[in-house]
Amino acid sequence: MHQVDSGAEMEVFGSDVQRGWLKLQKANVMVRSIHFCSVLMQLAVGLEDDGQGRVELYHVETLELVVSWARPKPVWAVCLSPDGSHLAAAGYDCSLALYDACSHVHLTQVTYRAERGPAFVWSLAFSSNGKMLAVGCWNGSTHVYRLNKSRHNWRRAKLALVQRGLLMNTQARNHAATEERTGAGMEERTPHLTLVTTISRGDRIYSVDLDASGQNLLIGGRDRKVALYDCAAAVDGADLRASQLDLASLDKAPTSTMLWEVDSDDFVYAVSLSNNLRYATYAGTGQHVYVLDGRTGGRICVIPCKGTVWSVRLYEHFVAFGGEFTYVGVYNIEANRPEIYVPTVGSVYGVAFSSDLIGFSSGRTACTFGKGGNIFASWKDQPSYETVVGFLRVMMSNGEGDEQQLGQIMQLLLDRHPALANVCHLETQTSLLEHVIRKTNNAQVITALLNAECLVGLQPNKRNLSPLQVSVLLCKWRALRLLLDALLSSRITLSRGVMQMLSNSFELLATRDPVAFLQLIAKTELQPEPEIFSSSDTHDILLPDTQIRGSNRFCPKGLWDKDLRQYTFREFLPAGDRDEDSVVEGSFIGATDLREGTFVQRAYGRNSVVAHPSKPPRRNSATTFGVKRRPSAALEVAAIREESPAAFPVAWSVRS
Repeated sequence: MHQVDSGAEMEVFGSDVQRGWLKLQKANVMVRSIHFCSVLMQLAVGLEDDGQGRVELYHVETLELVVSWARPKPVWAVCLSPDGSHLAAAGYDCSLALYDACSHVHLTQVTYRAERGPAFVWSLAFSSNGKMLAVGCWNGSTHVYRLNKSRHNWRRAKLALVQRGLLMNTQARNHAATEERTGAGMEERTPHLTLVTTISRGDRIYSVDLDASGQNLLIGGRDRKVALYDCAAAVDGADLRASQLDLASLDKAPTSTMLWEVDSDDFVYAVSLSNNLRYATYAGTGQHVYVLDGRTGGRICVIPCKGTVWSVRLYEHFVAFGGEFTYVGVYNIEANRPEIYVPTVGSVYGVAFSSDLIGFSSGRTACTFGKGGNIFASWKDQPSYETVVGFLRVMMSNGEGDEQQLGQIMQLLLDRHPALANVCHLETQTSLLEHVIRKTNNAQVITALLNAECLVGLQPNKRNLSPLQVSVLLCKWRALRLLLDALLSSRITLSRGVMQMLSNSFELLATRDPVAFLQLIAKTELQPEPEIFSSSDTHDILLPDTQIRGSNRFCPKGLWDKDLRQYTFREFLPAGDRDEDSVVEGSFIGATDLREGTFVQRAYGRNSVVAHPSKPPRRNSATTFGVKRRPSAALEVAAIREESPAAFPVAWSVRS
């Protein structure tokens, strides 16, 4: 059983677009950043819109735009808190904006001053516990803030869960609704962000990331270095002062300690740190993604890329990356091999990554691959037919140079999901193999489909045309050769329907490409078909030469009965002894099986007897048979010398 039209889907987000793959926004809009919250299934997008900026928040399941905030300058960094309650945005306006993602209220804004350079912000990162927020600034400073979440914010997030049906406890739902209606639980206003520590570097800081606790900070930038800092003392001090409500001392930022530092070959545009500090990655203009040990900074592996890398994201032992090349890659660090490549349109400036979803900016759109949950498939599941067709369309539109990349992308997909070789469109019944032959005729993709770890079925479309017939009609000779080679190497399932389809294709194939037809007939291996014989025992019949018979039936049972009857042992018996009790049960013994001085004895059946010759048979003697005993007579079969290779004489003697 193969999935027909279900699987992981590709979705496109944008306020000015319709649903569908490759639908673009207006020409002056570029997506610069993207972030995903798996708890509330929300996607945040940062845009550059005709010199200004905009932040948009979407529901991933419904693809609906929830809210949009205008910004004075392009937004190069957006980040949702892990629980989905807050959204941080920053960019070329040299400031950090914090929003309530549930009530859509602009909570606070922090403006930075130009020191060593302009105070642009390219990177934001929340810790996994949702308490810390790191900001990387072009002025050479990294700021770590403590997020002060009031009960009001938590109540908003809880109400959003109720509205989406994710909070199933009745008492919790009623309590959240009551708090929202009455305004209960409001606290005195406290600062939304508290500065914990500030780390200064020698040049622009392009990217930052935090571990799960927010106590370890990874920094990379223009100084061509990657450094890990221990901020535990500063974080603990901020927590202690906050618990004692010493608000006057909250502006004091304790220093942090650098744990290790690694030199890079070029500018570092992106860094990522795993939650458990197991891995640290960085990339940039060096056209490689470097994976390090998060605790020591030792290099683990290097992933080559085809251009500058703008974004990297770690999740467990996978790293996703994108940049100035036409795909988003996911690499398995433990297995040290690529996991999947997702084709893109244009450069990728931001990547969002989770266990279920791969999100990325693709030129003027934000796209997601997979959703997860009980209803939607994740990026690890088999993609749908439409998604794979979209991959093919994107890669072919990117130019001839991507045809080899297309073969690699399809090979990775088929290694993970061999059943893709047999998927077809639900309405037109067009198989993926037929689509590739029609639209691309890419030899690498066709070879990958035919060499999948499953037998390939040549499914006909609604017009009852198989991929083999389509390749002949459209003069796709390269695809035809590959299909015929797969047929000869038993890579195609030989079911009754496929055999009938091949028979129907012979006339067309012989007319359009007689050389290929003759090669197919000459190289096709004849398969044993014992079911074409009748129910009688035929394994002891000796044929004097090759017998050829033909039929247009699928299983011509009984076709050989008339011809084989003349070669049965019964025909050698005298006319009076040919009855049902005189059935010979024996087997042929060639001359090479005999040895001088050895009596050959072979009989079958409980009532079989063998008459031995008076002396050992000669080396060229042919055989000895056992014959079923009749009630009135016993048959003795003596082996004699074979006189002619064309006939096999046997001497019979009947004794009463």
